[in-house]
Amino acid sequence: MIMLLLLLLLLLFLLLLLLLLLVLLVLLLLLLLLLLLLRAREGASSLVKIQRRADETQQQQQQQQQQQQQQQQQQQQQQQQQQQQQQQQQQQQQQQQQQQQQQQHQQHHHHHHHHHHHHHQQQQQQQQQQQQQRQQQQQQQQQQQQQQQQQQQQHHHHHHHHHQQQQQQKQQQQQQQQQQQHHHHHQQQQHHHHQQQQQQQQQQQQQQQQQQHHQSRTCIYTLL
Repeated sequence: MIMLLLLLLLLLFLLLLLLLLLVLLVLLLLLLLLLLLLRAREGASSLVKIQRRADETQQQQQQQQQQQQQQQQQQQQQQQQQQQQQQQQQQQQQQQQQQQQQQQHQQHHHHHHHHHHHHHQQQQQQQQQQQQQRQQQQQQQQQQQQQQQQQQQQHHHHHHHHHQQQQQQKQQQQQQQQQQQHHHHHQQQQHHHHQQQQQQQQQQQQQQQQQQHHQSRTCIYTLL
């Protein structure tokens, strides 16, 4: 009987050990699950950070692309302005050639007024040279204004200064068209010598006033 009791006690002790081992295994499994959950949370937070960085880089790339597109548009507009200026110069050269042809025609038909026409042609050629020099000065001032506006656009908002640039370009084109119309009107009145001198003086005064007005604009923009 004593032996049987001892055996039963041993069996109970072994069962208790097995239960303890099972409890330890369960605890280890729970710890592993907690570690896995923590790692999953860290991975999710890192993914969120990576997505935010990717979004920020995409936004920066989009802004850079928009700036490049705006710069390309500005360059295209400047090229169009240069082409318009070249066309205006070609038209002025054609008008000068027509004037020279008309003068030669007048010389051929009026031999007895040869000396008077020769003096008159010299005055017209001198005035044409003065007009060309003033137009070149105006074109240089326009280029300086465009450079200043580009520098301002790099430091400030693009759209506001772009609107100012379009307004100034329109005003400059209107002034050049007025000069061309006045120049064409000057062709039609070649026969009246006294009227030509008065109109030429008025042209010179108007062009000088326009130059002063352009220079005052350039000074204002440089101060800005």
